This record gives sequence, C-alpha cells and structure tokens, in this order.
Amino acid sequence: MVYNHPQILILPALLAVATCGFTQPLFGWVFSLNLTILTTPWTPKTPGMSTKVFNDSKEAWRTNMQDEIVSLALYTVYLALAMFFGMMFKSFIFGYLGENVTMVVRQLLYRSILEKHIGFFDHQENQSSVLTSAMA
Repeated sequence: MVYNHPQILILPALLAVATCGFTQPLFGWVFSLNLTILTTPWTPKTPGMSTKVFNDSKEAWRTNMQDEIVSLALYTVYLALAMFFGMMFKSFIFGYLGENVTMVVRQLLYRSILEKHIGFFDHQENQSSVLTSAMA
C-alpha cells in the first residue's frame, strides 16, 4: 500500500471490483426470471371458453410474454456492459498500480545494491578461497 504511487486510484479500482461482484448475482437473477417466463405454460382460464376469446387471450398472453422477454434482454445487455466496463477498468487500474509498485521495489533494490560496500561483493569469493585452502 505504501509503494502504490497514485494511491487515489485504489478507490476507483475497488469500485470497479464491486461493480463486477455486484453484477454477477444480478445476471443470475435476471437469467432465472427469463427462464421462468419461458417455461411457464399458457393455460386457458376457463375450460368452456369460446374460440374467439381463447385466441384473443392467447395473443394477449403472447404479447405480454414478448414484452417481458424484451425488457429482460435489455437488462441483460445493461448488466453485460456494466460487467465489461467494470472488468476493463479493474484490469487497467490494478495493472497500472502493479507496474508502479514493481518499479518502486526495483528502484529500492537497485539503490540498496549500489549503496553496499565494495567488499560486500568480494565476500563470497573470499569464502570460497578460504574453504578451498582449508580443504587442501
């Protein structure tokens, strides 16, 4: 958290993650409503209904079902767009923050290596020569 360069970007990234997490269950709920509408059979209200009333009632049912399906399809498109932009922003912002953190950590490591005493780098060579002379 300390190494994140523009720390203000963490808030939009978290909002994008929340959007992605919120749209997934909503998509499942809209999909279940869609399946409920599509699997509900049409039954006439009364068994002795005349043919004209039967056909009018069936057409009204079909029109109502089509309207509901269209509205649910639009909700699905809206949720898909929200998921797309949430995933896009989440990936972009966390990628940008990750690049900045990697750069800062590499700079700190390089600075630390450069500040070492020159004898630090010779230490391993001296250790190996001491071991070889002790074995001889």
